[in-house]
Amino acid sequence: MKNKHTIIALVLSLILVILIAYQLGNRLIWKKSHSGIQSELKLNDMDIVFGSDTAKLSIFMYSSYTCTYCQNFFNDVYPKLKPEYIDNGKVNLIVRLVDYTSNPAIENANKIAVCINKYGYYEKLHQLFIANFKVVSTSEFESMIEEFTLADQLVAECYFGGKAEVYLNETRSQFDQLGFKGTPTFVIKTNVFGGFMDYEQLSEIINHYLLNK
Repeated sequence: MKNKHTIIALVLSLILVILIAYQLGNRLIWKKSHSGIQSELKLNDMDIVFGSDTAKLSIFMYSSYTCTYCQNFFNDVYPKLKPEYIDNGKVNLIVRLVDYTSNPAIENANKIAVCINKYGYYEKLHQLFIANFKVVSTSEFESMIEEFTLADQLVAECYFGGKAEVYLNETRSQFDQLGFKGTPTFVIKTNVFGGFMDYEQLSEIINHYLLNK
């Protein structure tokens, strides 16, 4: 009987430890959030949107293809996020590109990215950037931009006419004004989550918002 009581006590202790660890994990996730946004962000027609415009919940992601943690997000987290939340209309991911660079190749890559997203099929270009963003510094990519702009007048007007540049500058200014510090930065409703989150962390936050919508 004594051994039985000891086993029960050990099991209860283990359950208690797990519950405490779970609560601490939750607190650490939400500690990343700060309410520095006075109102919810609005969709811009130049934003890169993965998922339906009518999704129940929008996640804004300030991102850069030069950012290692952003690359990790799209390689490790997004493939799980897509079937569980995006494909079924629960969530959309709204990406806003932010780069502080004087490198014209990166600036041109971001410009053609938002233009192709606006007027063409962006997924393949996104996959190329995730696989190897250094490609933007090659002559082959310059030729690709030329082909895009020659093939579609709307893309050409967006790229050469200043629309993409204005949008990217406004996005960078907004990023600064809101006091964000680095990429990736996620905004859900009025809460801000700075830094990389793995799938389990992000999934828990998403479920919280979906349940309390």
